[in-house]
Amino acid sequence: MYAGHFATGATVNLYFLTVSSSGEPAASTSVAIQVYRDATTERSTEGVTLTAAHGGTTGAHALQVVCTSTFYTSGDYFARVSAGTVDSKQIAGYPAGSWSIKNTNRYMNVGMWAGSTVAAVSVAGVPEVDITHIAGSTVSTAAAQVGVNVIQWTSGAVAAVNTAGVPVVDVTRWAGSTVGGLSSGAVPANVQQVNGSTAGSTATIIGISTAATIGSVNSVTTTVAANVVQWGGSTVGALSSGAVPANVQQVNGSTVGSTATVIGTSTGATITSVNSVTTTVAANVVQWGGGTPNALSSGAVPANIQQVNASTVGSTATIIGTSTGATITSVNSVTSTVSANVVSWAGSTVAAVTVAGVPEVDVTHIQGSTLGSTAMVIGAVPTATGVDLIWDEIVDGSSMTGRQSLRLANSANAGLTSGAGTTAFNIRDIDNTQNRIAATVSTGNRTAITLLVSS
Repeated sequence: MYAGHFATGATVNLYFLTVSSSGEPAASTSVAIQVYRDATTERSTEGVTLTAAHGGTTGAHALQVVCTSTFYTSGDYFARVSAGTVDSKQIAGYPAGSWSIKNTNRYMNVGMWAGSTVAAVSVAGVPEVDITHIAGSTVSTAAAQVGVNVIQWTSGAVAAVNTAGVPVVDVTRWAGSTVGGLSSGAVPANVQQVNGSTAGSTATIIGISTAATIGSVNSVTTTVAANVVQWGGSTVGALSSGAVPANVQQVNGSTVGSTATVIGTSTGATITSVNSVTTTVAANVVQWGGGTPNALSSGAVPANIQQVNASTVGSTATIIGTSTGATITSVNSVTSTVSANVVSWAGSTVAAVTVAGVPEVDVTHIQGSTLGSTAMVIGAVPTATGVDLIWDEIVDGSSMTGRQSLRLANSANAGLTSGAGTTAFNIRDIDNTQNRIAATVSTGNRTAITLLVSS
């Protein structure tokens, strides 16, 4: 009788009946029990208590085995009569029952985890997981744990978005330097250099009109509407034409007195006055802040803005970090959104997304521990190869595997026998095709044994 699988230290209760040669219950005399481990000759009487005529019933025996000694660590165990008679006949060798301790691999239906009921699954076979830590740090809210929904950034709450999927960005630093306050909702307050040369103020350099659309920075693909309000530290006069400075007084640092000196008589220009403008003049800027401007790739845009807020930057992505054509309506105070196309994270290229708008995430730690594979994270059902690796693991001695141990246990518990009461006692395999255990017996004791466990 197989009593089941038990934990270390458990108490196993077994029951058996002794009968006479005619098949009727019969009392036993001087019965002794020994417990064997696996299909070996290791045996013990530790923790064994046998009660004959249990409950006053003739032939009934109650066997209790308290498995607290080191003999009962793990393995398959069976109790066997080692001495005794019934109806004047020896009964040594008869089995009294079997059990196992910490030696069974089974599929488990997990209902509790760390004392709490496991949540019902949404997808069959996939457990519900509540990630409380990422890379060893505690995740503060439930929303931050699922689907990478960012609600905080460096301990500050993320602003509500104006456009779905587009984060609201408040730029406070630029190329390593603090960005100044804004003088207009869509213009950096203090652009200090253009084309590598320092100028006096934002208004002096550009004075970009409110809500101007910047299509690109280091390579010009669109134009920027510029509203010049100061020039060389002085306020620009009112215009007599919508796009022409009202009064050009100097060229290259020298005050000049005639139309030819000031302008160089640009082709087709009719100049009727210099210091007081009565008509318009087309201006060709050849110097800026003491340096020669680069050639333009578009007729109205400086070709290369090399510095912002006195810091040199290397590329469009470094300066603004926005995809081409993004409209920037605010910098230090967030009033609108900036579409951000993230291509790198912590120095590594961001993986292409499988679902539009949802970043690919590689969770490498849970509860602060590194995990090596999907099977380890989720507890997936092992493959046939994985099962074979478990059963072919050596569990006893120097070569006995779990698979071989189970074959021996099956034969010992359920195999046919031959030679009982002789010096050659054999136990057959389950299919009765071969001797699984061949024992040489002397006065009821095994003196030699041959095991066939390979198949």
